[in-house]
Amino acid sequence: MEQNLVNAELTISDAAEINTALESIHSKMPFLISLSAQDRVSILKLGDGMRPVVEISANVITEHPEIMPGTFNCEDFKKDFNLMKALEPLSQKLQLLKQAVDDTILAAGSDSLSQALEVYSEVKNHKDKIPGLNAIYNEMKAYFSRKRNKNSDQQQTPPAM
Repeated sequence: MEQNLVNAELTISDAAEINTALESIHSKMPFLISLSAQDRVSILKLGDGMRPVVEISANVITEHPEIMPGTFNCEDFKKDFNLMKALEPLSQKLQLLKQAVDDTILAAGSDSLSQALEVYSEVKNHKDKIPGLNAIYNEMKAYFSRKRNKNSDQQQTPPAM
């Protein structure tokens, strides 16, 4: 069974350039934060249903800032709103890129495992013919050994009477 979902190479030089570019992107957004799991659960979340309310509010703040109490910071609202709007398309592109990277890792891992199984088969077939392969075979076969479940052993053996 031959499988080749992906056939590519990422050079050390290209990987270093990509890493530098990612660091540069991150440095352009020093305001990024990391929320705790508790914060993620407890904060208000803007869903599609309430998005129009936020957009209408942004227009109200721009056209009629005088209606807001002095304790309401219109500039902070505008900053948050504009930041959200600016980050959304970037997030979508980053998500697509991350999904493509994850899918490629999955495919390359699958290809590698498929090929490793073929290597294992050949090691198994030649272990007694080529010096040193028996030790490698014993090392590899440990990953394929099946451990018996205690319950399945008990179910297979009828109780003594």
